[in-house]
Amino acid sequence: MIRNFVEFIIRHRITVLLAIVALTLFFAWHLKDIKIAFGGGDIVPPNHPYVKLTDKMVDTYGGEHLVEIAIQVKQGDVLDPVNLAKVYRIDQKLREMQGVVTSKILSVASRKFSRVNFAYDELGYSTLHFEKYQELVRKINAGDGTAATAFREEVLNNDMVYGSIVSPDRKRTLILAGFRYEEDYRYIFETLQKIVGAEKDANTEFFLAGRPVMLGHIDSAFRGILLVFGIAVLVMVITLYLDFRTIRGVLLPLSSGLIGVVWGLGFMAMLGYSIDVLGVTTLGFGLGIDFSLYILARLKEEISESGDFVTGYIKALATSGRAVLFTGLTMTGGLLTLCLSEMRFQAILGSMLSVVVMANTVIALLFFPVLLSLLKPKFLFQREENNEGVVPAGGTEIFTTLSERTEK
Repeated sequence: MIRNFVEFIIRHRITVLLAIVALTLFFAWHLKDIKIAFGGGDIVPPNHPYVKLTDKMVDTYGGEHLVEIAIQVKQGDVLDPVNLAKVYRIDQKLREMQGVVTSKILSVASRKFSRVNFAYDELGYSTLHFEKYQELVRKINAGDGTAATAFREEVLNNDMVYGSIVSPDRKRTLILAGFRYEEDYRYIFETLQKIVGAEKDANTEFFLAGRPVMLGHIDSAFRGILLVFGIAVLVMVITLYLDFRTIRGVLLPLSSGLIGVVWGLGFMAMLGYSIDVLGVTTLGFGLGIDFSLYILARLKEEISESGDFVTGYIKALATSGRAVLFTGLTMTGGLLTLCLSEMRFQAILGSMLSVVVMANTVIALLFFPVLLSLLKPKFLFQREENNEGVVPAGGTEIFTTLSERTEK
């Protein structure tokens, strides 16, 4: 059946090639709709007690997009004028950030807290006077010593601030800020790094926490992984060239892997899935090259044994095609078992990778045989004849073209 299939696609290779090109362009068009998976909640088990507790806290109090900035001083305390000035400047810079919910900014220098004073007029009537903490800190920054003393007393006697926003030893204080859109995590993370970096000194330490900060750290690590992926691709290219010693011997396996990845990612994007592009690309690209190299290796062996290009070619594709088909089906079945996982990230990853594996299997069985049928071995392997009429290529041997072999 495999042999008949190979002979059929070779007879209609132009039609098959045009169909593959059309499908590749179709799926490449849908790549514009790719949604990058960034939700940190997808990588945790939903039934774990800690995860359930976190979800309950978020549902009750909000704060999924909340950022916490902890400030710790070594000498003095956070209520000293120089340290209060840092808190005030950070508070003001947070209010200038895009997407920030100003009503969710909380600190000892914010508008959330007020100092309440009781006073009596000349007739003996009591009045209330409210003064925002923000206004008190402004006076302290202007050098008002009386305001500094009054503010310290106010904070230490306010149970809503002392012990929660300000630590009991007065060495640490907390600044909270809420943001509307989690998708802005990269901007939030980078901007916060700049804000605290401008205030950091030998006496002051800053600690950032919150979901946008976590996603920012993941994004930073992702960029480093991209560099490693680029190096891995370069190693593949060098290895292929050392084996075949021709540009075609490098481009053919790479093109097969790339088309498989485009099909897989395009199909998932068409269905509207959020995609971990790096993971899918890495595995899919390597798998496509692996299938191609296996077919090339079998082609070398069969032509070397038969001495006839056509016979060896059909036999090589028939035997390797069967192995590629069953390998693809086995890997797809194994990856689909990930869909049973409780973690949404693993379930989506399993479904995406199974699509990419099947795409690479189809490409290896269709595109690569069609492409090879349009070329002769001399276009794939290095042509350096020895005295026995054999062409060595990267440690393997391949006979020359059929006419040259017949003469020998």
